[in-house]
Amino acid sequence: LIYPLRIRTRGKKIPMLIVLSAICFNFVNGYLNGCYLGNFGMAYGEGFFSSAQFLIGLPVFIIGAVINNYSDTLLINLRKPGETGYKIPVGGLFKYISCPNHFGEIVEWLGFAIMAMSLPAWSFAIWTICNLIPRTLDNHKWYLQKFPDYPKERKAVIPFVFDRRLLSSRFFIPQGIAVSIGYRCYTDAIVIFVTIGYLMYVYICTVIRIG
Repeated sequence: LIYPLRIRTRGKKIPMLIVLSAICFNFVNGYLNGCYLGNFGMAYGEGFFSSAQFLIGLPVFIIGAVINNYSDTLLINLRKPGETGYKIPVGGLFKYISCPNHFGEIVEWLGFAIMAMSLPAWSFAIWTICNLIPRTLDNHKWYLQKFPDYPKERKAVIPFVFDRRLLSSRFFIPQGIAVSIGYRCYTDAIVIFVTIGYLMYVYICTVIRIG
């Protein structure tokens, strides 16, 4: 809700399909997590705020949120008012990776999943990873093609250790399936499986409770 109000998009257009996809994504994740917390939140107990999952997950969530917000701020202020064209982002984790805003969002929701330690929370984290890693790889490739002087030491997703060569290895994608197609299909299948599994879980718990 905050980021769209910060960016300068006057005169620009966005495909309606992207808007509808974003609404659907947030509706499903909001419903799943809200349904779980509303029905089973009392199971966390009084010791939750001193538990290991909370003490580990909360700092991870905060660190991810700070990285995400700061990186977005650098991108928003990359061009001065009235300027056009593209520039190479600098500052913060842009020194090490092409899309630290995406990296921060992944860390943020992994922290939330650790705190909640529930199937819908992990579904949200996995869904975020499946959505952002392919986008980050595409952005990284675009930067390399657009700017001949783009820093070659920058990775795509994770500082120092993650780039397209690693993602395209057989460890992640068997039989050399293309990253832009195979990885998306592979991870989408995981998300669909987790989401359907949780919906069945909620249905069964509801039936048991009513019965």
